[in-house]
Amino acid sequence: MNKFLIRVWVLTTIVSLSVISDIKESYAGAADINKIGENIILSITGWPNFIAALSYLCGLALGVLGVLKIRTHVEKPDNVPLAQGLIRLFLGGAFLSMPMFYEIMKTTIDGGMAVMDVTGPQLTTSCFKC
Repeated sequence: MNKFLIRVWVLTTIVSLSVISDIKESYAGAADINKIGENIILSITGWPNFIAALSYLCGLALGVLGVLKIRTHVEKPDNVPLAQGLIRLFLGGAFLSMPMFYEIMKTTIDGGMAVMDVTGPQLTTSCFKC
C-alpha cells in the first residue's frame, strides 16, 4: 500500500508542478472579467498536447508490462494468469489510441475549422440595482 501512496503522491506532484509552471505573472493582474476569461482560455490551450504525451507514455509502459506479464505466464502458468498480461496489453492499446480518438472527436464536432477566439463577448456595464 505504501508504494501505491508514493506513486499517487509523485503523480499529483508532477501534475501540480506542471499547472504551477503554466501560470504567468501577467495573469495575476487581470483587470476585468474579460481578461480573466482570456487568461483561462490561453492557459489551457497546451493541455491536449500534455494529455496526449502522457497517454502515449502510459500506453507504451502498459504495453511493455503486458508483454513482460505474458512472458512470466509462459514461464510460470500456475502463478500468473494470462488475463493479467492481456488486460495490460489492451489498456496499453487504448492509451496509445486515445490521442487519435481525441482528434477524431474534435474534427467531428468543429469540422476541423475551429479557431479559438479569446476576444468574445465583453462585459461593458453591470447594474445590480437598475
